[in-house]
Amino acid sequence: MPAAPRNEIVYDGCLFHVAWQCHNKSWLFRDERIKRLYYELLLRFRPVYRLDFHAYHFMENHIHLVGRTESQESFSNFFRVTHNVFARQYNWRKRRRGQVVMERLKSPTIDDDSHLLAVMAYVDLNGVRAGRDVNPGESIWSSYHYYAFGKGDDLIKPAPSYLALSGDPLQRRAEYRAFVAGMMKGSAN
Repeated sequence: MPAAPRNEIVYDGCLFHVAWQCHNKSWLFRDERIKRLYYELLLRFRPVYRLDFHAYHFMENHIHLVGRTESQESFSNFFRVTHNVFARQYNWRKRRRGQVVMERLKSPTIDDDSHLLAVMAYVDLNGVRAGRDVNPGESIWSSYHYYAFGKGDDLIKPAPSYLALSGDPLQRRAEYRAFVAGMMKGSAN
């Protein structure tokens, strides 16, 4: 079955969850410097194309990004430009040629703000589900440390659903850790 047209799943002002794999499912992100490069490109182009990122997780062979886009056009342009620059820089650094990002990224939309919190936790648990990590705090390339412990992260704009957990920042972090732990326990059953 063919993929739905992008304009049916990404629209002006929508929440999104993007997942993309490295070409041929290669493990291109094993190198911390490559993760840093991609992170810096997200920071560089985010304000240009007016995207907000609420959560992320960089695995060794794929990436998850959760956020909101101002428009379908800015969403498409952001990923086209970011991935083009990333591929050129990656190939230059590794002295190679060819594709870096697999053909088309998956971009299911997020229905509403309550669904957003569940998607954020799902993304933060990616390393645990993959068997790489025992707990979500082991991954330094995710939004978990921002939400669970208050660690600064220039990429993140706090999600409204996260802010609604509590007016007290310490309590809000505890609520998020409990929410993620509940999802982790629920997926183990």
